Amino acid sequence: MLTPEYAVCNLEPVPGVPAVEASDFWRTGGEKLLPKPEPHIAPGYMLAGKRAYLETNSLPTMHVEQDTPLGTLVLDATSTVWVDWGTGSYEGPFDGPGQPWPDGKITHVWTDLARYDIRVQQRWTATWHLAGRSGQLSGLHTEGGIDDFEVKELQAIVNH
Repeated sequence: MLTPEYAVCNLEPVPGVPAVEASDFWRTGGEKLLPKPEPHIAPGYMLAGKRAYLETNSLPTMHVEQDTPLGTLVLDATSTVWVDWGTGSYEGPFDGPGQPWPDGKITHVWTDLARYDIRVQQRWTATWHLAGRSGQLSGLHTEGGIDDFEVKELQAIVNH
């Protein structure tokens, strides 16, 4: 038979607790609401040895309000950008979305001629407010990519 002190030890979330409401919403619905990167590198290919400027085409922040039994849950989410340039490892964090040449801050130079699968992750954190309480959430990411991105060689041709 369980004694009373063991009966209160429960691994199930306690409904109606602001932190649980915020965490559950973040975990179950957050990725569906957060912007997903749609990366692009103009002009659609790159020359070996030249700097490529990645555009993420995604918002770096998100404000969400959701009704709950405890009132309105407010989430203010921010992201950092991480990029796998086709090497299998991510570089970052980059603050803010990528932009085109000449103002872009997310850049890369390839030296090898090949086709690369580029992956862009936005890693999200959020501050939540609900029922007079607040806290931090993390652990979500959204992802987009450019498959088969070609790095070419430029050759001069002498024509007589």
